[in-house]
Amino acid sequence: ARTRPAQEHPPCIARTAVPLRGSECRSACGPRQGMRALSSALGLRASPVVAALAVRWSTFLGSMPSVPPLCSGLLLTAGGGAADTTASVPLGAVASVGEVLTLVRRTVGSEVDADAPLMEAGLDSLGAVELRNLLQRHCKATLPSTLVFEHPTARQLSRLLLAQGNGRPADAPRQTAAVDIDRLASVEVASSCAVGPGGAQGEGTAALWRLVACGCDAVSEVPASRWDVRAGLDGASSDLAERQRHAAFLADAELFDSGFFGVAPAEAAVMDPQQRRLLEVGYEALHGAAMRKASLQGSLCGVFLGVWTPEFNDVLARSPAALSVYSATAAMCSVAAGRVSFVLGLQGPCLSYDTACSSSLAAAHGGMRALQLRECTAALALGVNMIFSQRFSALIAVAGMTSPRGRSHSFDRRADGYGRGEGCHAAVLRLAAGGLQLLRGCVVRQDGRSASLTAPNGQAQQALVVAAVGESGLDAGEVSCYEAHGTGTALGDPIEVRSIALSVLHARAGAAPLLVGSLKANAGHAEPAAGLAGMLRLSAGLSESRSPANAQLRALNPHINSTLAEEAAGRCALPAQLASADATAVRRGLAGGVSSFGYSGTIAHALLSVDPGRPAPAPTSLPP
Repeated sequence: ARTRPAQEHPPCIARTAVPLRGSECRSACGPRQGMRALSSALGLRASPVVAALAVRWSTFLGSMPSVPPLCSGLLLTAGGGAADTTASVPLGAVASVGEVLTLVRRTVGSEVDADAPLMEAGLDSLGAVELRNLLQRHCKATLPSTLVFEHPTARQLSRLLLAQGNGRPADAPRQTAAVDIDRLASVEVASSCAVGPGGAQGEGTAALWRLVACGCDAVSEVPASRWDVRAGLDGASSDLAERQRHAAFLADAELFDSGFFGVAPAEAAVMDPQQRRLLEVGYEALHGAAMRKASLQGSLCGVFLGVWTPEFNDVLARSPAALSVYSATAAMCSVAAGRVSFVLGLQGPCLSYDTACSSSLAAAHGGMRALQLRECTAALALGVNMIFSQRFSALIAVAGMTSPRGRSHSFDRRADGYGRGEGCHAAVLRLAAGGLQLLRGCVVRQDGRSASLTAPNGQAQQALVVAAVGESGLDAGEVSCYEAHGTGTALGDPIEVRSIALSVLHARAGAAPLLVGSLKANAGHAEPAAGLAGMLRLSAGLSESRSPANAQLRALNPHINSTLAEEAAGRCALPAQLASADATAVRRGLAGGVSSFGYSGTIAHALLSVDPGRPAPAPTSLPP
């Protein structure tokens, strides 16, 4: 039998009903209930036979064709109406979650989770009317005909009925007190979760840090679970074939705990795996920030997602599931963000961002601004990318964006395009309340009229970094680490390094060298998720006071070498092994920058800092 919270247990009785306060109710009769039963047994004209038994009257009497005269004053009849009495039914018992679930089960005919939408659990329109009538008779209250649509879960129905029982208006909108908007209020990274290729998943960002700290290469040939790479490359030139052969993939993409999130198995089978990962990773990040499903329901927590056109559409179109009733919402950018809010009951802003490779860092920027404008109480920034379509890989291969070697050779003379990668990342942002890390500043801009639509603009990048440093309140000399966009392209890397040199390094005379690296060399380019992936990699490095090696760096790109020699001699380092941050910087608190540049032209830069006086929080495990 399931155990229930104390307040949901029924009163004990001794010969006749003896109502008890919620704190007295237990699954077995305790000393206080026993003493009350004993007092009744010793009273004047007491029965010689006394029994004390915990009874849930709505369930017990609801199974009877009629209520016995002995129990005529005890709550409910089998038909769900009040017993033959003029007294009002006690709302506290009827409105509990357990009591509402009992009536829901009677209507639906099966078990229903307290937080699952009733209409998705099998309650149709006629059932919704029947449930409303049952609750109305039980509570002796007038309830709207739209009850189940406005309060779609058993827990929400319970809250409504309890509010009515306490004399509060049932449908009064919540009043929000006027607040002073501070557009420069400090925002902290309260919790984060990173899931990357090569087994880098869980434990917050610890697994991601181990991947980069060890210099791992997570790129592999396309697994058979995605597509038959050899059959798919028939007829392609050798160069195009090699550009499509490799990427960095997430493990166990087919797994999902649909029951935990109240998603029907039939719908989960059709959903884009990106949506499944977002639910798991997003909730793990929220859980790490001490937020639980019950407290999130109805909260003004916002969802800000970086994502682009789901490749799963190609898979869906070729499968029988294309005709499923769930296929319309299975793989859409707007639904990917909306599903997180829907499943967790979040009522803050909910937006999907597609700015190509800068999508997720632009999403984090949106979350930060929403917090500063008091549009939400917490912001869940997300980024996701999963690879399912050989067709899309072929398109970017034809455009010459990807590397024939399948890797992002960031800053290396072999730079010839990027290697594709997967990832799902989440960060919970809140207004600063003494947390370990602060998101000091974040700026999003466009690089405007560059050499071509997809070509970078060095001057725009310089202005972007200068603006972000200015907003952060930091001096450029205080920035110790830099997570570069670093795609490993012959054009992009030298332009980015020159932008760093002209915007940051000129102010570092006498300071320790700026440590520059890029996660893409380890885990591939996560495309719309890349910006947030870089931010979390930087976050982990600041907490560890170290910078990882550039995994693919063997011989420095000569254009980068000449730029550093001319503009920043001795003020920049591209580590070839795990490097420790400057001890002086560690004592005063480390700060770092992360760049993310979309080939659409939308560019973003963020500054993080870490408080040296606070230990990093231990990873929080999810409940079973």
